[in-house]
Amino acid sequence: MSEAIGIPPARQQIVVSIYNISTGSLMLLWGRIADVYGRRLVYLVGSGLFSLTNLCLPFTKYEIPFHIVRFLQGMSGAAVIPSGIGIIASTFPRGRARNNAYVCIAAVASVGSVLGNIFGGVIGGLLSWQWVFWVPAILAAVATMLAYFITNTPHLRSSSTNSTANSSQGSRARSVDWIGGALVSCSLVLLLAAFTQANVIGWSTPWIPPLIAGSILLLVGFCFWQHRLEKDPVKEPLLRISMFKNLQFSALFVLVGFFYASFNSFLVFVTFFYQDYLALSELDTTLRFLPAGIAGFLISFVVSPALSRFRAFYILIFGLVCGVLSPFIMAVPIPPSTSYWAYGFPAMCLCLSIEVVWPVISLLIAARLPSADQGLGSGLLQSANNVGRALGLAIATAIQTSTQSFEEDGNGFAGSPGFLYGVRAAQWTNVGFSAAALGIAVAFFRDLGQA
Repeated sequence: MSEAIGIPPARQQIVVSIYNISTGSLMLLWGRIADVYGRRLVYLVGSGLFSLTNLCLPFTKYEIPFHIVRFLQGMSGAAVIPSGIGIIASTFPRGRARNNAYVCIAAVASVGSVLGNIFGGVIGGLLSWQWVFWVPAILAAVATMLAYFITNTPHLRSSSTNSTANSSQGSRARSVDWIGGALVSCSLVLLLAAFTQANVIGWSTPWIPPLIAGSILLLVGFCFWQHRLEKDPVKEPLLRISMFKNLQFSALFVLVGFFYASFNSFLVFVTFFYQDYLALSELDTTLRFLPAGIAGFLISFVVSPALSRFRAFYILIFGLVCGVLSPFIMAVPIPPSTSYWAYGFPAMCLCLSIEVVWPVISLLIAARLPSADQGLGSGLLQSANNVGRALGLAIATAIQTSTQSFEEDGNGFAGSPGFLYGVRAAQWTNVGFSAAALGIAVAFFRDLGQA
């Protein structure tokens, strides 16, 4: 693909990172748009755009247009996720039905992740690279058509779920804080771009610090703007800053950031261990990841009834403890020649933590926010998720490279003892992230009852 489009090796990582940057930076704004214009409409538009961009990508023959379409593809993902979760939260009442819905989302995500990796490799090996995009385009088109009919109910067909439901298009547009959306989206774009690229090209690159500084300034400006709008009786802020005066509400997003920082970075460095240190093929590495998806799918059948019978606090703690143990197993100095079944297999099975933690967090957000703000709440949750992933990987990578350089006296290379030391140091960092999430849960969420 890179050769056909003319993307040099030094910029190939942009193909992946630009999608993540687009998705992570726009979810908050899309969540609010979904609340105002209707979650069904936004979901269908996002799903249709995802299909269209996948269809168009193989026809873009130059690098810049390819990246632009990839950014639009990320935008479609940013529209689908908060609107889809908002549909679930506003459709199912609190209780067993909502619990089942959130757990099903987590289970399907696990299966989709595993099958996506497997079929992506199979398609890439048997067919031309264009089909890696065309197959998702077909699947997304089918999903869009199914969603159109499945969500064709009076509740979801209504323009929106808040006070703008019967308003004109102009008044709805004015009810969206476009200035605030632009500020926070640009802030997240700069932040995610800086941390994503710094892991590849190095922190000493001259334009990395200005990006981070610009991101912080935009974020401060966003907070001041939201504080001003919150006092305005006419205009609605994108995000009510006063919500974060509630310590438990604020702690929830810090917990999400730490947990996903650990989980995402854990998977990245496990991949490095298998592919770069043990020199396994992509297929062999993918097979070693299979237990994570299977365990996540199976645990979903337990989580849903457990949420109705036990306190959510205990379920959250169980998931976070699994999140600590998973990188811990890969961090301890077990000889690399040890059988995969002795330590790699249990470490991957413990990745079920995400299928336990995610439903509890999502249900907690849904319960804390009114129906009119469910899309915004999902956008907030996903923004914390994406920022945590970016920051966690950046910190773990910095520790890995510094440890590797120290152990090898600056000459570390993949497969060397120093490289293994670096990967283990990164996994210890992930243990710290997940332990911090566990500590926050114990400190702030001991009062959580049944979901």
